[in-house]
Amino acid sequence: MAKSLGKIHTVNHEIGVTSAGIGLPLFLDNPVIDASGDLTRQLQRVIRQGQYYKLVGIDMTIDAGDIDNTGDGGLIAGKINYFTPTRGRCMAYRNAYKATMAVMRDQGINHRADDMYDFRVAFSEEAALFTPAFPNVATLNGSDELVLVGGTNPQQNIFTVHNSNVAPVSSVQTQPIPFGTYGNTSDFRLNEVQPFSGNPDAAHLTPEYIPFTAAYDNDAEEYVVQLDWRPDPALYLAVMCGLFRVQIDSGELNDDNFLRMNFALHFAGWKSIMGNPDKKKAKRSSRGKSSKRKTKK
Repeated sequence: MAKSLGKIHTVNHEIGVTSAGIGLPLFLDNPVIDASGDLTRQLQRVIRQGQYYKLVGIDMTIDAGDIDNTGDGGLIAGKINYFTPTRGRCMAYRNAYKATMAVMRDQGINHRADDMYDFRVAFSEEAALFTPAFPNVATLNGSDELVLVGGTNPQQNIFTVHNSNVAPVSSVQTQPIPFGTYGNTSDFRLNEVQPFSGNPDAAHLTPEYIPFTAAYDNDAEEYVVQLDWRPDPALYLAVMCGLFRVQIDSGELNDDNFLRMNFALHFAGWKSIMGNPDKKKAKRSSRGKSSKRKTKK
């Protein structure tokens, strides 16, 4: 029997680009894309943030935002930042969730009484500066939102807090004395660096990104460049929490001081990151042993 086709969910998002004048830096009105929030509004049910989202495509164009502005146009180059759901990052998110639930229990609050509640964190500390601000973001002190990275208060950065509780288990070591004397040296590794902290439970703070370039000229229609990103048809890109941060590295607006970025992000589904992978491995191994015992009998 042939495998049935899967369903694609599309999230649409618009970002305004403004500038004080030609040649000056460009600014984004709200560069964070919140897939879980957009899907919650689209599907009319709570789509939890504590999941990784299977991204299978991105379409992005820029335009003037108004067909009457025939002189508008410009060129934008930048990155779409995201976090892959590594072991350490997922642990950091779960630990932040557990800490928040513990504080709520101490206050006598049952979060399950609110069907609309979902534990949500922002991409970075910029969440409170945008209009509108990042919605329904979690906080432990009533003022600072919890974020994946950044933040003036070190206690609001869940990756940094998590990393402070896990120490490296290895470091760069000198090479042992070799058995031979080739070249009269005892060093068989040069330019020593430590490729990672030595602890797979650590959360890497630098996001991954997809670079893009987009151009638009509504007057002469001389150039139109858009982003059409697709992975291999059999693969997907796992995006932690469905959060994206659009970053402008360079760009210029032609005549006016406004452009609009139009995003269409396509998802093939999502899967929870709240479970402990170590417990799942233990269950699998125990089932395997029991089945082996039954076979022997």
